[in-house]
Amino acid sequence: MRYVKNLLILFPLAFLPLSAEKASTLDILSVKEKVVPNVPSFFVDYRGEALKCYPIRYIDHKLGGRQIEYRCIKKDIDITPEEIDSFANNGEATGTDETERMKEEIKYKKNIGTMYTVTIAERNAYSPWKASILAKRELENGLFYRYFSVLLPAKLYISARPQYAGSKNEQGMEWKDGGSRGGFFYYYKFDSGYDLILQHEAKINWSNVSSFVNLSSNSESTRRLQYITVSKDDIGILGGKYWSPYYDIAGMTDHFMAFGSEAAGAFNDAGDGGASGTGRSNRAIQAYIGNYNDFRIRLQYQPAHHPNNGINSDYAYGLAGSFIYSGWQNTKVGASVAYGKFEQITPQMEAIGIQGNDLSYIAGISYTWKDLTLNANLSYTKNHMNDDQGIYFDGVGAELYMRYDISGTIRLAVGGNWLYPRDSSYNGRYNIRKPILSLQYTFGKKNYDDLVYIEVTSPKGHTASGESIETKVAVGLRYMFNLW
Repeated sequence: MRYVKNLLILFPLAFLPLSAEKASTLDILSVKEKVVPNVPSFFVDYRGEALKCYPIRYIDHKLGGRQIEYRCIKKDIDITPEEIDSFANNGEATGTDETERMKEEIKYKKNIGTMYTVTIAERNAYSPWKASILAKRELENGLFYRYFSVLLPAKLYISARPQYAGSKNEQGMEWKDGGSRGGFFYYYKFDSGYDLILQHEAKINWSNVSSFVNLSSNSESTRRLQYITVSKDDIGILGGKYWSPYYDIAGMTDHFMAFGSEAAGAFNDAGDGGASGTGRSNRAIQAYIGNYNDFRIRLQYQPAHHPNNGINSDYAYGLAGSFIYSGWQNTKVGASVAYGKFEQITPQMEAIGIQGNDLSYIAGISYTWKDLTLNANLSYTKNHMNDDQGIYFDGVGAELYMRYDISGTIRLAVGGNWLYPRDSSYNGRYNIRKPILSLQYTFGKKNYDDLVYIEVTSPKGHTASGESIETKVAVGLRYMFNLW
């Protein structure tokens, strides 16, 4: 038999709540747009491996009748009812949780090993014994491609995020990019027990693809993450551009599609929080302890580095730390502090409201119960947030994110962002009062990688000059391409 040409299509793995020793066969083998044939699976021995072959889809041929495509993998990886039920995973992940999900995906890939595809005529598929003989003959005599996850435990991906939303100049709706990104994630576990992770992720600039591989920190680079980490037994060190400990708390509410995450201070000065060490920190050195007596602790140090645009004094250093406690049922709470020491406070900085060093505090809570999710945080910042005119102020911020899963595919999220200056020297009228409503339809693995949404915000706040802000609407798509 000839090998099926479309074997080159590799199907992504699911982020399912299983142990690292067991992968989700269901998602590995799924072909979403086809009906799974109602024929038995069978076993075959090939090159010293005991394989189990699962029916995947029908293939219609004009000559020779209908055939059935099978995926053959290690026979000790089974589909269970629990895996089928958990396929509609309603989880969502940002920051370090997203890193952990990618790490678990690579573990699943490595556990599966080599995967083969064979085709069997439907008339022979109802006899496992006959199908096994035909499959072995095809594997031994035919050409085939292999899924070498053992040799390359990595993930190459693109998340496309087109969006139709209000324009910056308030001239109506327009098509824009809603944060498309792509990256390479590599994970390896040594026999000694040490784990190694490498990741490079960048914003997809469709007009300048070369910016994706720009390894510098210059303005033409669109990098989002770029780091290496070594760990053992939930204790590790990390170096590079990575999520700040401060984002461990601020990220609890960063789940809206278009309009959230403006009040907590993670992404200050309309940037990614890299310089201040509150978002995706630049030049970060981190140490962390995970899952120790239900505590997770991370510490961060940034050596001398450049500030945000408009500030003419470098940071001498930056410090940040966070802890999260998850020992209570369905609940986790945490807090974080981030501090940036300027080399000096210049007259130019004083003119834009910076009276001292960059300091941010935040506390947050996350609660889940059945189909309901409730996340909130409260922050206080000094010399960290600025208004639409670039003037800095000390402020109090709060963010709320509530989500209800109406079904396995439809979700409703509501919440908002609030930020108020609490600085006696600040003369502007700037504040944020932004309620947000989001309706989402998920597909694929139902874990926020693949969805369509409509999101609306009707701000009640004001610009620095006291002008009101118009209602905005965003309609968008997120789709994950797992290239490897």
